[in-house]
Amino acid sequence: LGTTVTSNDDTLALQSSAAGSAQNVGIQILDRTGEVLILDGATFSAKTDLIDGTNILPFQARYIALGQSVAGTANADATFKVQYL
Repeated sequence: LGTTVTSNDDTLALQSSAAGSAQNVGIQILDRTGEVLILDGATFSAKTDLIDGTNILPFQARYIALGQSVAGTANADATFKVQYL
């Protein structure tokens, strides 16, 4: 989980609003199927079957404009948990 944009639980808010930071930009995380993850702590990404040995869990991140955007630094934090069933 991370800090989300107000009333938008699928978009991470940027870490800072200090000078030099991007404005009106958020970050979305997508699972291996390209679906945007809901960052509510209760919704899971697409199931991935694991095999013996090394497994890769592919995720993507993308910037999304939340209005008239202003270029700058655009970073966010997200913590996730892997649930093995």
